[in-house]
Amino acid sequence: MRLGAVVLAALLALGCGRPDPVAQLAACQDGPCARAAVQSAWDADPDACWALVTGTTDELVRAALVAAIAAERPGALEGRCDALPRGGSQERCTRLTRRPHLSRQHKGVARPTKPVQRQAPGPASGALPLPATPRVVTPQDCRGLPDSECAFIGAERAILAHGLPALEESLGLCARSEHGPDCVEHVLELAIPGVPPADAVGPQDLEAATAAVARFRQAAGSDDVAALYEGWFWSVWTTTAFARAENLRGELLEALPATARPHVRFALVWRLLQDDPVTSGFDLATLTARAEALLAQHQPLPEVGGSLAPATIVQTRHSWNGSRDGEPSISAAWCMGSTRRAAHPDPALDLRLAVLEALARQPMAPPAQEFLALAGSEELEILRWTGARLGEVLEPPAARALGEVLAQTETPLVLGRLTKRAGKGDD
Repeated sequence: MRLGAVVLAALLALGCGRPDPVAQLAACQDGPCARAAVQSAWDADPDACWALVTGTTDELVRAALVAAIAAERPGALEGRCDALPRGGSQERCTRLTRRPHLSRQHKGVARPTKPVQRQAPGPASGALPLPATPRVVTPQDCRGLPDSECAFIGAERAILAHGLPALEESLGLCARSEHGPDCVEHVLELAIPGVPPADAVGPQDLEAATAAVARFRQAAGSDDVAALYEGWFWSVWTTTAFARAENLRGELLEALPATARPHVRFALVWRLLQDDPVTSGFDLATLTARAEALLAQHQPLPEVGGSLAPATIVQTRHSWNGSRDGEPSISAAWCMGSTRRAAHPDPALDLRLAVLEALARQPMAPPAQEFLALAGSEELEILRWTGARLGEVLEPPAARALGEVLAQTETPLVLGRLTKRAGKGDD
């Protein structure tokens, strides 16, 4: 992986044969060399260093360099992310630069750090819990930063420097931060190994992914947290894999563990809608049949997988942050990271739920009325509730009006999403 032979030659000429830090970065031919050299190069000449980073052709290495700069030089990449090629490294740059856990809306807002017990499987909210018994870790000196932010940055630096072996250390540092759930999400994202395209997953890729899941579970410290970490892993891994696929097929349904199958269904549907957006007039049966036909297509896995890219969390609207009456009895699954959707053990029904969720998360979603039309219909309650919940987030007044119409005929579960709770905000 040569970063820039022409740039190196020019820098050597200017430096009379003595490579400066930028030239040393340019001379690197693999990822570990580049990661070791990037900080000195940045300090010597940020613009020249950034030119080398943006010109790196290996997406996985480019994302690693971006993360290394962002972690060691907080704020250094402000305004620079758009210069990166579109893809995982640009997404990661934006997330690392934006620091969502420090945004004003998160200030002083407590998020749960332990899993909440519920009657049905799956996450109780959009917050990832801390491990059951976090390791006690002391942060390094952060030069005057508040303790909470110092712990967050320390967790980030540890996982970037040492990878999966540092998972317990990083999560222990997250436990010292007031932004614990956001820190956990950040650390776990950085710990996911490179992701191949969904139609080019080789044996080594499967081995790396399942080994990472085992480490996630080990670091969790309890079965409840381990299940949440595993589901979260597959929700991000599968979405990244299908985003990179040339052909949409379903061999991953059998190749991956059973716990990954709901995420495979959603990821394929999400990618299908990126290729062929639906902004109005959707027919749930037709879209489900299209997705089902693609999932039924299988080809043997290749002996060698495709190119790797960083796991990427996709930001979309989210409509199920908390729970209203009766909702803890609904099976839930993570969806593209720390958001969630309803899930179901029946694959056919779960696919229909995935289609509805993916439709509502599009940048230009179909009108709310098309989702709300499920409420009051003869569909199963879980589908009626999903339509009500998604329609409510898209157009609350329309949902309230429908709730008045259906007040005497719909179930309390569905009406819970069509009626504003007294004195409480929506979730």
